[in-house]
Amino acid sequence: MNRLRRVLQMWARMNWVLTIVVLLIITIGVLFIYSATYARDEASVRMLYQKQINWELAGLAAYFIVALFDY
Repeated sequence: MNRLRRVLQMWARMNWVLTIVVLLIITIGVLFIYSATYARDEASVRMLYQKQINWELAGLAAYFIVALFDY
């Protein structure tokens, strides 16, 4: 129970405004890349937005890991 309380306290300390802004920027970036490449015939160009999503998920994971540490 004590461990659950610590996790909830860590989530409460997070800067949620920053997190929402980051998620919004990520979404807009993926939409821009998708809209710029969806009409191309080459598969490597069409899949650029999927590559961007993979990198953004890795970045979000790193963000949440670092944000949960109490400095």
